[in-house]
Amino acid sequence: MKRILLPLLAALCLATTACSKTDPKTASAPGMGTIHGIRMVIPAEYKFFGVEYEGDEIWARPPKRHQPGPDVPIRSFSILLHLPDFAPLNDGNRDSWIGLKGPDARRNEWTDVGIQPIDDIPKNSAEWFSSLITRQMKGKIEWRVAHDWYFEKQPDLVDGLVMEKLIGPDYSKISVDNIDIFFDPLRSKSYIVCGTGAGGPKYCNQTFFIPDLGVIVDATYARNNLKEWRNIQKNIEQIVLSFKQS
Repeated sequence: MKRILLPLLAALCLATTACSKTDPKTASAPGMGTIHGIRMVIPAEYKFFGVEYEGDEIWARPPKRHQPGPDVPIRSFSILLHLPDFAPLNDGNRDSWIGLKGPDARRNEWTDVGIQPIDDIPKNSAEWFSSLITRQMKGKIEWRVAHDWYFEKQPDLVDGLVMEKLIGPDYSKISVDNIDIFFDPLRSKSYIVCGTGAGGPKYCNQTFFIPDLGVIVDATYARNNLKEWRNIQKNIEQIVLSFKQS
């Protein structure tokens, strides 16, 4: 559920002003905790949603949360980055986030990133990631097979990525089912799901693994930034690893 929920919440925030305000009680405080025993400190200016800890019950009424601490296991956290410089929210880029640069600025100039530890760190991360792609694609058509939905591999690479288009009997209609799948030719680095734009904005969700930390990453951004997928992945990995404490 978490792997599905984070991208949905992220897309909602990019498409609306729902997440443009931050709780003043937590905005100035860094996030902290551990991932696989490694202490992490997430600078306050990078935080998007609050840090979620093991044992938190965020949907309870009222929600139950751990007090932040350097040794509390992290379940997930998220960060917000400006494109193309990958800066956190600041006075120089705030206008695009709050909509003062026009309705498309937030969608085109920002990526929100969810980070979640993987419990069983795979010894062969490339093989594990390839199987993840297979499972994810199978899940996209599992209940649609009876209705003649299928993936159609495109003949040419797109920005160095294999492209698979999800085809169905009502593909021409406005539907959230209209998606394209992208992954690197070795199926070992990136898995990207992009909406075709029918019925809403064109968003992509890029999934990748950071072996040094044992986390899965989901980055959401406008589809017209797909060509920057390598740069997006490289910079996010560098930023997340910079939160490690020696």
